[in-house]
Amino acid sequence: CYSGPIDGVASGAVNDALKVCPVMDPILSIETGMHTASIKRVAADRDCKLLATGSLDKTVRLWSLPDGHLLRTLRPPIGPGNDGKIFSVAVSPDGKLVAAAGSDANNVKDNNAVYLFDAVAGSLVGRVGAFEENVNHMAFSANGRYLAVMLGGNYGLRIIDIAQGKEIAADRNYQSASYGAAFTADGRLFTVAFDGYLRSYDSGFHLIGKIRTRGGKGPYSVAPDPGGHLIAVGYVDSQAVDVYRASDLGFE
Repeated sequence: CYSGPIDGVASGAVNDALKVCPVMDPILSIETGMHTASIKRVAADRDCKLLATGSLDKTVRLWSLPDGHLLRTLRPPIGPGNDGKIFSVAVSPDGKLVAAAGSDANNVKDNNAVYLFDAVAGSLVGRVGAFEENVNHMAFSANGRYLAVMLGGNYGLRIIDIAQGKEIAADRNYQSASYGAAFTADGRLFTVAFDGYLRSYDSGFHLIGKIRTRGGKGPYSVAPDPGGHLIAVGYVDSQAVDVYRASDLGFE
């Protein structure tokens, strides 16, 4: 965000950069060994040996399962106010990679991204994406190759190819924020959003089905059965849990 000369002299370019660059000053915090604010998302690996928790305290913590022992704390960039609050976490099926996102403190020009961490070393290994809104939810595909990213506002779905480290597909035709996405074992993807729709995508991320949900107007979470035949949907405005056929989104 700074394009002036590196000469140590204050200038207009320095002042302009300070207005848009991420905060560089150290921010002190107390390590308590636990979260100090609400946990917004939890995620686990395929074998349920590693649990990741993302919190409004601007940290991601990794825990061993089933004993619940704290393994390490991951620290994405943080800043003043909401900058750095974690709204979403995901763990790759093999437990080697953790994705974390939310209100990105490094959001120069309002570009939010996903931070990728090595789950064993705890080191930051990548920052992917340039999204217009905060990341509300993420889900890895069963083979760990793809990461579905659900955004706030009406910015919809993005697909990240982990190996390439870039966005490869998107559906921007959403009318409200989304907080739910899940893959089946064969690579199909299902999402829900506060616009009231359940959507289905094939393994190439083409939209193949879209229906208005029946149990409430605010579908929040979605989960397939292990065989990928049924899809369960939960709501923020209803105690109902609806079940749909994955093949045609028919109501069960």
